[in-house]
Amino acid sequence: MQMNIRSGLKSSIGPEPVVHSSAFRLVCSPSTVQTEPGQDVVLSCAVQPPSDVTAQTVEWTRDADVIVHVYRSRADNQFLQNQQFRGRTVLIHQNLKDGNVSFRLINVTNEDEGNYSCWFPNSEVKSTISLKVVPQMNKETNNHPGSGLSSGAVAVVVLGVVGAFLFVFGILAWKFSLCRRKRDDPAVKKWCYQDFSE
Repeated sequence: MQMNIRSGLKSSIGPEPVVHSSAFRLVCSPSTVQTEPGQDVVLSCAVQPPSDVTAQTVEWTRDADVIVHVYRSRADNQFLQNQQFRGRTVLIHQNLKDGNVSFRLINVTNEDEGNYSCWFPNSEVKSTISLKVVPQMNKETNNHPGSGLSSGAVAVVVLGVVGAFLFVFGILAWKFSLCRRKRDDPAVKKWCYQDFSE
């Protein structure tokens, strides 16, 4: 049986194969990921060259000491996971056979911001991604809060312009109609055909 000093738990599966750091490297990309509070985010990491890591221990930590997700003995270990992350992380086990150790963080909060490291404790292979939580976008304007016009303000401006156009068009149509109907009246004729150049 294997005893893990970090967890104090015994595994009846037997010792994990030791993987030397020269056997593969861990690549996390992109190095910085931005998301908004309330969104889900995937932190992508994979071993290169691709190889089956289903028998390995995979740990995700934040800021080096907060345990975010642990995969050990072919299963997730929620007992080691920080309370803040319980029920909010998903590591897709089927992807481990291809060396993909990416995980999904569900319903991101501002407190989740930090540097996330994925590592294989038996080989000391490690890579880090920085998670930035940005303010939620204003859904009405597609801008940050306080910038730009709301859709209601835009509607008022558009209606004002259309209304002004219709008013001017109505005056011109009325004048044209009056001038056509009373073209024999000298006062109307003068008003209709006055010279604006003077």
